[in-house]
Amino acid sequence: MENVNILSLTGEGMEASSNHIIVSFLVSVLLDKLSSEALRDFGSVWCVESELRALSDVLQYIQELLEFAEQAQAKNILVKRCLRNLRDVCYRAQDILDEFIYEALEEKDERYGGKKLPFFSFNLYTEGILRKHEILPFINNELIKKLVEIEKELKDHYLRDSGIQKSHGVNDEIDTRPKSGSLFDESITLGRKKEQDEIKKRLLSNPDDEKQKQVSVVAIVGLGGVGKTTLAQLVYNDPDVEKHFERRAWICESTDFNVVRLTYAILESLIGTSPKLSNLEPLQRKLREELRGKRFLIVLDDVWSEKENDWKALRIAFMAAGEGSRIIVTTRSRRVSSIMHPMYTHDLQILSDEECWSIMERRISMDYGSIAPNLEELGRKIAKKCKGLPLAASTLAGLLCSSSDLNHWLTVLNTSMWDLKESNFPAALSLSYYFLPRYLKQFFAYCSVFPKGYIFDKQWLIQLWIAEGFIRTNTKKMEGIGSQYFDDLLHRSFFQHSNEEKENVRFVMHDLVHDLAEAVSGEVHGRFEYGESCHSSSKETRYVSICCVKHMFDQDKYYGDKRLSTLIILNQGYFCGTIESFGGLRYLRVLDLCGSHISMLPSDIGNLKYLHYINLSNAEYIKQLPESLCNLHNLQSLILCDSGIHKLPRGMKYLRNLQHLDLNRCHYLCSMPQGIGRLTGLKTLPYFLVSKDDDGCGLKELKELSQLEGALSIHFPESAIDPLDALEAHLVNKPKVDELELTWPWNWLLHNSSYTDVEILEGLRPHTLLKSLHINYYGGLTFPSWLMKDLPSYNKLLSLTLNCCTCRVLPPIGELPLLESLRIYGMMELEEWSSISRGEENKFPCLLRLTIERCYALRILPKHLLSSPRLYDLSIDDCPELRMLPHQGLSKLTSLKNLHLGKMMEGLVLSLDDIETLPPNLNRLYIHNCKTLPKGLRNLSSLQHLKFGQSSEVHYGPEELPAHVNITRD
Repeated sequence: MENVNILSLTGEGMEASSNHIIVSFLVSVLLDKLSSEALRDFGSVWCVESELRALSDVLQYIQELLEFAEQAQAKNILVKRCLRNLRDVCYRAQDILDEFIYEALEEKDERYGGKKLPFFSFNLYTEGILRKHEILPFINNELIKKLVEIEKELKDHYLRDSGIQKSHGVNDEIDTRPKSGSLFDESITLGRKKEQDEIKKRLLSNPDDEKQKQVSVVAIVGLGGVGKTTLAQLVYNDPDVEKHFERRAWICESTDFNVVRLTYAILESLIGTSPKLSNLEPLQRKLREELRGKRFLIVLDDVWSEKENDWKALRIAFMAAGEGSRIIVTTRSRRVSSIMHPMYTHDLQILSDEECWSIMERRISMDYGSIAPNLEELGRKIAKKCKGLPLAASTLAGLLCSSSDLNHWLTVLNTSMWDLKESNFPAALSLSYYFLPRYLKQFFAYCSVFPKGYIFDKQWLIQLWIAEGFIRTNTKKMEGIGSQYFDDLLHRSFFQHSNEEKENVRFVMHDLVHDLAEAVSGEVHGRFEYGESCHSSSKETRYVSICCVKHMFDQDKYYGDKRLSTLIILNQGYFCGTIESFGGLRYLRVLDLCGSHISMLPSDIGNLKYLHYINLSNAEYIKQLPESLCNLHNLQSLILCDSGIHKLPRGMKYLRNLQHLDLNRCHYLCSMPQGIGRLTGLKTLPYFLVSKDDDGCGLKELKELSQLEGALSIHFPESAIDPLDALEAHLVNKPKVDELELTWPWNWLLHNSSYTDVEILEGLRPHTLLKSLHINYYGGLTFPSWLMKDLPSYNKLLSLTLNCCTCRVLPPIGELPLLESLRIYGMMELEEWSSISRGEENKFPCLLRLTIERCYALRILPKHLLSSPRLYDLSIDDCPELRMLPHQGLSKLTSLKNLHLGKMMEGLVLSLDDIETLPPNLNRLYIHNCKTLPKGLRNLSSLQHLKFGQSSEVHYGPEELPAHVNITRD
């Protein structure tokens, strides 16, 4: 078998050839555009159909050669130069075709009355227009001739170098096998039990040095990828450690040490919110007060600063802490460790070959079960190549998981890449990149735009990929394809789950993996941090992020003569004020100003013809958008969630390509303009505000939005609505809307027509595939038929909330077979929750969480509700009439772990006084107020936490409680 030499990816070869150039995705983007309806229309109107076909033909020829060329560049610098030229022409072609598409869409815009002119606006000419007779020679000279020359050159290289392998053995089709659910951090913890116990012992013991008894440092030192962060995470989340320390915080340090930013981060981690402070002195005082007299544990992960004064400035705020407080520091530098004067330094060693194989075996076996003996023999040999690094072992395991074919494993083992001597990161990582399918390499390289330690939101990153054109537009499920691509990178350990994330939607990239992304991404990706370029920045740069800069629209410094396609601002709150002009950024396709403090956008944003994506989420000072934004015919995503937006432009209806309009939590939005219903391509519209007058957006505009998916929250005005409009909304024809929220004004209950509300809610019957339903401030006296008679047909429903509804009878909720979460809140008229319905014997089979609050008249709960086999969490609050339960009380709730009995529930607490009425496996109990404890409490051996309200008058002796219970008050 021939060895694969990928010298261009690491060490000296990396420096010589700069980067790994991937052009196939760009060619795919161009072919998609050329097959679009808009370009067909443009060709017909401007008489260039044959030229556009010729352009498509030559691109298809080139596409057939790219699999060879993108691999051959590793050994042939001439092929790499050819690919670089091709990339430049493709970027140029992308701009030109987007100009043509824009013109085709504008011709259909009714605002311009179909006016025919012998020229059109054209950004790529200094004159600013392109005449009809100039189009044909322009396409030929600028694109076709150049591409034909490149195609000939690639073909010559192919014929001369036909012996080079055309495929590295990994299938370029996406792997649709079910992926294992193991987290990366868990898969690299093997072999670290001894280290974990040693560090844990140091945290829980007292140092001999009197000076360190108050706050002392434990340092973990080791090279990148050896598992320092993972070891710290193991110790930090150890149950004994959690119990020992009163306060804990985890901070991932930046390479650029800043005591203000670091103090801010520690304080934010401790209090859970952003402190409204920006200067060091008040931040230190606030932090000192938070820690005063308390035993804390703080982890400073990946510290780089070797200046002792930096550490002294940070440590001042810790002096008031309680005895036994600890700081864990992870670092690659012994110098960093020494300046902190640690009580203990742990030099984390590499793993043995056997431990590396154990990590790989555990990961691979999750996909394939037992490993065949012949594969195990090869796997053990590959494990020796990991050089003891758990990160390398996990990454290689992800690579081997992609195929159980013996030849694939042999190729990995025998590649000559292992022989490279001067790599800045483990060869295993570079090898994993080389073995990535071509369609994934651009997605990975793109992540170099973001700084080290950046926390990626999966859906946000997928939207960026789509806006950049990385995902083929001829598929209807672009988000689904993007999700598969992300999961594939995650499965190969290029991403890790964020340490603070519990919902599996936020991820991080290990520093060494990020180094690899920077190395392969090349000059088209750039990044500025703190005013300086810290990643490639040249005329070829297309994708840029800017972090921690107050004035990023400095034309000369940040974009100058670059043709930027992407500008992402990562410094939330740093950038303030007004953007004067986008004049130098006319090639932008992605504009992300999330969290910036801008107050308005310039009107010339309407000149950014190529713009596909605008993100103004969390831009709290922006109140309105310029009307010129409605000239952006290519715009696909407008993200405004959590912004200060008050109103939308009146011309929103002209954004015919818009697919995502995110208005979530836009609490200041007064109305939506007419014509939203004409945006028939909309997929995301999580917030829909029904207008109170005829000048705004009515409920019936939802009728044609049949592509909507995900969440939809409809908010009604204070004025009356025609029930026929609700019927015309056609929610029943929107099967992809799986989360529905319907909200009337809170004061509507005081003066509404309840009969009208019933008709409206009847007309808003959703599709039976619904998974979540929330109804707020509904004023009807009864629920509609689809919630009463037809509710069992909604057999996919997982979550139901009825909030401040005036009905006296509940729907037959127990007949929902998959319901997991139920919340009944503020139903003042509800007296009895009847259990009489069809087929009582199997009620609430999947219910996990139940909350009942402010139901002041409620007296009875159905007995089947109180024997739900899976109910885990039960909370009852402000239900004073609910004083009695069936004779067995809560004893049948064998899965119940958390019980909350809040205000005005003293009567219910008394009814639980019998020994056999409490849940037998209860772990946490909250009682707001009671005078005596239920008798059966002392028998609950599983009870660990008992909490009372601040004003509780309860009296008890130790004999009334189980051993080892932790008692607290509000």
